[in-house]
Amino acid sequence: MTKQALREDCKQCEVCGFDCYLFAVTCECSSQLVTCLEHARTLCRCSNDSKRVHYRYSVKQLRALSQQVEQHYELLTQKISEKSFDEEHR
Repeated sequence: MTKQALREDCKQCEVCGFDCYLFAVTCECSSQLVTCLEHARTLCRCSNDSKRVHYRYSVKQLRALSQQVEQHYELLTQKISEKSFDEEHR
């Protein structure tokens, strides 16, 4: 797996049209063609050694981002619960 930043103009999977923002697969035979991970086998007839997985964030970065989202969600849920409680007891 190579760690290469995807171009800022997010490419779409040639097969399903999925936005390949986080992960994309390309091949040496045509860097213009892109697929999502699910459709990598249909990209071309080249061997897997010729194909490259590009990703925007490392697993460590994705875990940190996920934790931040979870913490933010918990904080919002708590604030909503507190507001509802306050409104019920007025």
